Amino acid sequence: MAEFCSNCRLFHESRSANAGLCRAHPPRAQADGSAIWPSVNRNDWCGEYRQIPPPENPGLRKMVI
Repeated sequence: MAEFCSNCRLFHESRSANAGLCRAHPPRAQADGSAIWPSVNRNDWCGEYRQIPPPENPGLRKMVI
């Protein structure tokens, strides 16, 4: 699967068919005191990509058991 924003679990789809919001980091403060999530296109990408669903971690399971 390509590592595009639209395939990332941190991507929140908006009403626009081609855009959404990136939830990788907290919303950014604006001059008027509000805060917004960064807007991204579906085919954008970055270094914060997370698979949908998160990959299984068998090492973690061994630690819990």
